[in-house]
Amino acid sequence: MSPAAGFRWSLLSLLLLAETALLGCSNEPAAQPASVGLSIIKASDFDLADYQGRVTVLNIWGTWCPPCRDEVPALIKLRDELPAEQVAIVGIAIPAWGVSTESKMLRNVAAFAELYGINYDLVLDPEFDVARELDRRWRMGGGVPATFVLDQDGDLVSRYIGLPLNTRRRPDPYGVLSGDIRPLLR
Repeated sequence: MSPAAGFRWSLLSLLLLAETALLGCSNEPAAQPASVGLSIIKASDFDLADYQGRVTVLNIWGTWCPPCRDEVPALIKLRDELPAEQVAIVGIAIPAWGVSTESKMLRNVAAFAELYGINYDLVLDPEFDVARELDRRWRMGGGVPATFVLDQDGDLVSRYIGLPLNTRRRPDPYGVLSGDIRPLLR
């Protein structure tokens, strides 16, 4: 690992630690998400090939990440507006510091999904397996949120580290992602 990559992962670890300190980790089970089309997939069961034939938005995020929380409403709106047969939206949840067990992470992510009304597929990535693979392919550099738009053949169309910015350099995840996705629809 390069020194820069090591620094980015160290910075990410510090952010995770800060989130744990601010939000805490409860041993109480969280509410399970309402069944509004939400599917929570284990990282070991995730296969990008399952989304071939659809435009796919992959969003690496964490419940502890303020910009990630800011991006969620845009992804929900896109899921509401775009046909599921043509567009897949997948949130890949990475853990907060100290919440790396799959069961704790499931409780946290399920509670977050319930609170925000997430209506797209989520992948639990407690060991960063999916995130590392996507970083290897498309260089996210450890930053979150990291959002990738793929065409129907699985080729990278666009990549955003942090909130997607519009041409005026303002955060606009809905406008930017919609602008990337809609021209790809057949």
